Amino acid sequence: MIDVVMPKLSGFELYEQIKKIDPRVKVCFLTESEMYHKEVRVKDHCAFNIDLFLEKPISIDDLVMEVNRKINSGQ
Repeated sequence: MIDVVMPKLSGFELYEQIKKIDPRVKVCFLTESEMYHKEVRVKDHCAFNIDLFLEKPISIDDLVMEVNRKINSGQ
């Protein structure tokens, strides 16, 4: 899980660095605003699947369920 907004670099920039190291790594983004992540995706990162985003706040149970679902999916 990577937060979209972080102090020194964006979650998208971190994602790109991680993928350079290992393209098989599965990543999901956390964001507190659905509208924000849609705007960012369209403007800068349109290749990202909308299913890679989870909106905060999210319960621990839902977070664990989503992480397990994404780990087991073909994404």
